[in-house]
Amino acid sequence: MAQRRPHLAAAPPAGFSVYQVGLGLACTEYKGFPLNISGVASAEGGTAPCTQSDSSQRATNTNPRSQRKCFRISGLPSTWSETDLLDALHAIDPSLTRHDSRPSVYPACYSSTQTALLHLDPYIEHLHSNLYLHVPESNTRAAAHLTIDSHFHNLTPLNDPSGDVVADVIAVTGLAGHAFGSWRNRETHQMWLKDLLPHDVQNIRVMTYGYDSRLVSQSKAEKRLLDHQRRFIQDIENARSLVKKARPIIFIGHSLGGILILQALIESRRNPSHRHILDATYSIIFFGTPHQGMRTYDLEEMVDSESGSYETSRHNLLRQLREGSEFLETQKEELNYLWKEYKPNILSFYETVATPTVEMSESGSYGRDGKESEMVKRFSAQLYIPTEQRIPVEENHTNMVKFASAEDRTYRTVIRYLQGWVDGIIDSYANAIKIQNLHKTQEYTYCRKSLKPSDYESYREELWLRRHENTCTWILDDHRFRSWAKKDGQAILWISGDPGCGKSVLSSFLTKVITNGETNQPCMVYFFCDDKDERLRTAYAILVNLLTQLLDQVPDFIAHFLAEPEYITNKEKTSWTFGMLWRVFERIINNIHTGQVYILIDALDECEEESRLKLLNQLQYLLHRPATTLSIKIILTSRPHIPVTLYLTNVIKLPLAAENLHNDITAFVKTELGRLPQFSGSLGKEVRQALIAGANGMFLWVYLILEDLKKSTNTTPRAIRNALKLLPPNLPSIYINILSKIRTEDHKTAQKILQWVVWVLRPLTLQELTIAIAILPEHTSMSSMQDDMHTDMRKVLRLI
Repeated sequence: MAQRRPHLAAAPPAGFSVYQVGLGLACTEYKGFPLNISGVASAEGGTAPCTQSDSSQRATNTNPRSQRKCFRISGLPSTWSETDLLDALHAIDPSLTRHDSRPSVYPACYSSTQTALLHLDPYIEHLHSNLYLHVPESNTRAAAHLTIDSHFHNLTPLNDPSGDVVADVIAVTGLAGHAFGSWRNRETHQMWLKDLLPHDVQNIRVMTYGYDSRLVSQSKAEKRLLDHQRRFIQDIENARSLVKKARPIIFIGHSLGGILILQALIESRRNPSHRHILDATYSIIFFGTPHQGMRTYDLEEMVDSESGSYETSRHNLLRQLREGSEFLETQKEELNYLWKEYKPNILSFYETVATPTVEMSESGSYGRDGKESEMVKRFSAQLYIPTEQRIPVEENHTNMVKFASAEDRTYRTVIRYLQGWVDGIIDSYANAIKIQNLHKTQEYTYCRKSLKPSDYESYREELWLRRHENTCTWILDDHRFRSWAKKDGQAILWISGDPGCGKSVLSSFLTKVITNGETNQPCMVYFFCDDKDERLRTAYAILVNLLTQLLDQVPDFIAHFLAEPEYITNKEKTSWTFGMLWRVFERIINNIHTGQVYILIDALDECEEESRLKLLNQLQYLLHRPATTLSIKIILTSRPHIPVTLYLTNVIKLPLAAENLHNDITAFVKTELGRLPQFSGSLGKEVRQALIAGANGMFLWVYLILEDLKKSTNTTPRAIRNALKLLPPNLPSIYINILSKIRTEDHKTAQKILQWVVWVLRPLTLQELTIAIAILPEHTSMSSMQDDMHTDMRKVLRLI
């Protein structure tokens, strides 16, 4: 191949280095400067995006400005001004700085440098990928290593935010699109994300995301959707590494860009290290996103023609986007779980004008000159979930995101929603600051210390971590739960179930998701009773922890504590009683300014009976006083034998039956067996089927059986199959089986351990248990016990 040199009007001045990377060109030199040319470009970067469909339009377009292409210049030092950049470019080539070419300079997405956008004439369009420039230091500016490109891959900043940034807006282009040109109107040359949005909505950082999704390319790189998703997540992580992870994100996705956003959110839900991206996602705007597929066969013909008989990643990408594809069906299932846990604000715009299809011309080239067709059907562009607003756009699939001006009808709709969301975020920040300030007050500090709550949050998180992916979500669709969740529904939901059926894990899940989608910032407070710890098994403990959470979430509630006659002002020595705490609770709940309050009390059967009855009686009185309207919803969980409905009336009962838990048990078994390579293949299938069939809704039963199988010294398939035939039918049988396996010489030690575990007021540490079981009547001091203490209690417990 013949060597090419970059088309510069003049040689670079002394000290300037120019390194160009372009498509398929060999390494060469220009005036002594090495050039390494390789890579590709997208034609959407210009004012009139260069695609096959508008090649004829470009040929006849006589407006010189409309043919100018936008280039991205990265790596500008933070001290550089627009003038410094223009001077540097002028020194390389004076024609780069024509009087009507003014760069837009913005803070970079990833670092403390700056990024500039500059429109250049088409003579430099052979610059297909990257041009690297070393600019030496001068008297007026710092040295710099600049990168010039037109592909706009990765995130590109589109504004210099004024004031405090409260949200990141990330726009993702679609199939065969360009991060700049795809959002730019061909007639008015407005790129609304850059030219309009930052002026109409303040306090946001606007970025556009680009990735190589071209269907016709000389690049041999594989372009799988999974790879795009992984890069997208990493690029978001990089861009937000210098800001708080909790800063809200507003995504805008066009076509395939919407699918990429959803894939990133699904992975963020699945991967704890990326979960903060999902948690930060405040709203999503979809433009023509093919949730249920799109027209692809004409595009597939084009790819077949270009690639010959070779199978490429582009073929696979288009198959994934076909209507009814397995990929989109799987995504739909995963989104069902996602929407149950997470309820963002969603706008879904769908096209109402047909789009010209791709067709081969007589010359053998492809362009959008074929018959007009509905690219993404309206049913496919909608998610059909409660938090979604669905809006038609009187444009075709391509032009629906190319707003001509600030008066565009769809643009005004977008701005109205965006401004409302940003206002909501600002209000939330203001409220958070108010709460922080109140938390700093001396009276708040004294009051909270006097309550002495338990570590309720860690207790919940430990339960939450036991939950397996895609479990527990069934309850959100249960008609009894939905009836309780209605604003005018009954106030109390009682979830009952036998030991080991997962009530506490389900409770931890509910505390995380109940308030999702609520716009009025309700309170969600909870308590997990535990009869193994005296600090967690009384009505007093329940009230203390519920009130502490209410105070943390709404510090203004301090007034209701201070109103208690027996409260000691400016002291932390107040001795609270159940009666004092209940009066504070009543004042909070009865106050007209108190918003919606959700309360969950788990394992009520593990609360001391006398204490439990006192709490139930008080709740009955509170909820059924005449002429009382309370914004309170309560969930109680317990074993079935607790007579909750004997003390509380108008209760919705939700007993946990095996059929409710079948799918969760199945997911649990599959996940656990997947971690055990000895149970693979046909044997693994037999074990899975036996565990699912015998579980009868008992997670604990499955767990104990698996532990027994793992500890077995005989791991032959025959031995495992024989063990499956003799599985204990219930938990008591398992406990008897476990006790029967304790060696005779260990009976006395096991008996001591069980006695201490049953009768202690709180769980013992290993060191405490070591001392406890060593105590004998003849011991008179710690030193006299030394010879009777086990040196490795962990080993003792494992052996028993």
